[in-house]
Amino acid sequence: MSNKRSRSLKEKVEILNAYESENHSLSELFVLYYVYPSSIIDWRYKYEKHGIKGGLKESKTWKNTLKN
Repeated sequence: MSNKRSRSLKEKVEILNAYESENHSLSELFVLYYVYPSSIIDWRYKYEKHGIKGGLKESKTWKNTLKN
């Protein structure tokens, strides 16, 4: 069984903001969000190169489980 968890765009931006603000290291973010450091670095690269709409996409398997 895979440990991979799909992340919403909002979650990815939140995690990147925590990393960029230098309040958390990659190791701390792994513990807090269970996101591998390589994923965060990949998201950061895509965000810097293509922006939110072009690079930082919501996971195709992510489903919003919140009911409005």
